[in-house]
Amino acid sequence: MDVTSTRGPGRPRDPRIDEAVLDAARELLVEFGYTRLSYERIAQRAGVSRPALYRRWPTKAHIVHDAVFPRPTEDLVPTGGSFEDDLRRMIARTLASYARPEARIAVPGLLTDLDDAARRHDVIDRLQQPVRTELAARIAVAVADGEVREGTDADLLLDTMVGALIQRVVAQQDPDPAFGEQLADLLLDGLRPG
Repeated sequence: MDVTSTRGPGRPRDPRIDEAVLDAARELLVEFGYTRLSYERIAQRAGVSRPALYRRWPTKAHIVHDAVFPRPTEDLVPTGGSFEDDLRRMIARTLASYARPEARIAVPGLLTDLDDAARRHDVIDRLQQPVRTELAARIAVAVADGEVREGTDADLLLDTMVGALIQRVVAQQDPDPAFGEQLADLLLDGLRPG
């Protein structure tokens, strides 16, 4: 949905400002880290006013999340092959996303700043809920096709996958793609029927 279509009277939101701000936030994350990132630094680098930031993003966590984890332009859960192939692609894409320097810097700070339930809902749930829904639908098809055992919990699978990737890639700073393959093997062993 276009953001400008839900706005009331007034000037439509300029996507160039959003782009400049998000680019500045990514650059500054790498330069200064999450803790030293500020509205003032972002506004200065993007060439916009601080009020322009506050109108768009109520907190630093909102800006950083949008900058580092923008809304995907492709399917959140791959559906082009076997369940095994689709899961492997999903893990590889997620690992690559967390391996980016700005993501490895942002995730610990975001986790710290998301101690408030409302903020966590605004920042995390808006991205994760569609993934959970799509993964549950993909698992239902895989169960019907006999690829995945009955009763597989999509939320548990996603939480296990994301938790393992954050631990390895962000906490241990080890973005080796081979870990993604090992994780897929482990998860698939537990998902196969019989």
